[in-house]
Amino acid sequence: MKKISILLIALGVLSSAFAKDFTRGRGKFKASDDDSYEFIKKQLVHEGFKDIITKELSALGLSPDLFWQKYNESLNSSFAAIENDLKIKYKVDENKSRSNLDRFERELRRKKLLKERSFGGLNNIIPRWVVKKITRSQQYPRNRYIQLEGDVDRTKLNQMYYSFVKGKQSLSEGTLYVKVSFELKGFTYTDIGIDNERAFDGVITKKWLEWFLINKPVNISNIVLVEGNIAQDLKTFQSLPTTEMLSNIPEKFRNSLLLDLNLRVILNDSNPELNIYEYEYYGQGYLKNLQSSTVVGTYKMLSETKEYRLSKSSNLANIIANHVYSLAKGYFPKVTSSIKNITPVSSVQRVSLKDFKSVSKLHDLLAMVNDQGVRYSLRTEIESIAQGQAEVIFFYDGKLDQIKGLLNQVKLEAAKNGLAFEVVDTAEELGIKFKGESESEKI
Repeated sequence: MKKISILLIALGVLSSAFAKDFTRGRGKFKASDDDSYEFIKKQLVHEGFKDIITKELSALGLSPDLFWQKYNESLNSSFAAIENDLKIKYKVDENKSRSNLDRFERELRRKKLLKERSFGGLNNIIPRWVVKKITRSQQYPRNRYIQLEGDVDRTKLNQMYYSFVKGKQSLSEGTLYVKVSFELKGFTYTDIGIDNERAFDGVITKKWLEWFLINKPVNISNIVLVEGNIAQDLKTFQSLPTTEMLSNIPEKFRNSLLLDLNLRVILNDSNPELNIYEYEYYGQGYLKNLQSSTVVGTYKMLSETKEYRLSKSSNLANIIANHVYSLAKGYFPKVTSSIKNITPVSSVQRVSLKDFKSVSKLHDLLAMVNDQGVRYSLRTEIESIAQGQAEVIFFYDGKLDQIKGLLNQVKLEAAKNGLAFEVVDTAEELGIKFKGESESEKI
């Protein structure tokens, strides 16, 4: 009897702890005649989980709308392979009979729902749950409803949120533009037996483009060399002021990147009679997100000095070309890694900051803004700075009202750290006006 009492007490404690931490959720699912009860129940639980996760994201001060937008974009992309496989299985292009299309559509629906239930690991976010009620609409019998309670692992939820929101950037319809410039110092193309410089740098550039075509990340669709009209269009686009540039992005540069490579070869010493030559190689480059006009990565290639003792059959041009090609290619995996980690940017806003007492105060405040703005993939860049005033560009994935709300949230935290300010929100500008020390003490 004593053992039973202890067990009942333990269960009571467990139930009490669960009741204290749970979140209520509701879900709706429209069933079909072919769906089993078990299938419907699992689908309802999944819909209930989505409602619980939405509520938890709001409680954490995160953006449910942004999360589900990014989540659904990834989910819908995963459906493409499923649909293509089923089209092949049912030979949809060949057999367009109603019965065949019905079979195809039924299985496609089922596979999509199964995929959705497992996608992203939502089940791992809610390790414990209890179904409270499952009901059916009397007016529309196919409509089923669920009420459940779940205990959310907030650490895993945070990790999932940022994996979709901060770490996912869709450039699937975009282009990697590659711009290349070569500089020869101390010698000319003719000195190494080249009559047409395109026979040298054109071949190297072509090989680089081929490398990117083979190794490009999945979030890049095209690789294009910057030359001719594209070079002129890019120059015109990049000469615009930042905010004007980002509000007038030509279609060809949307969701696209620019890799700018600069290579220099210097002849340090030579003895033509003995066929001995010493060359020095330099290289640098940067990767720029044309959608946000921000530099994603910079690449400074280590300088190398090479001495060549050539035989009569040696081709000096080929030797130099091969080394230039390899010098830059060694950094290309870093470029593709940078591309994979690009955060999304859909909007840009200039914010004026006034009356800050020191540059360190400015940086402290921007650090808070960046930290709390991670849910919008927010990044700030100081455009100009003078005594006590600065113009800062906010790059983010979201709406302007969300950024205004963010600034008002930061205002409370900043005041506790001696960085009191007021948000200036007028038709002419959005800004931050720092308060003096005496004003800060009043807060």
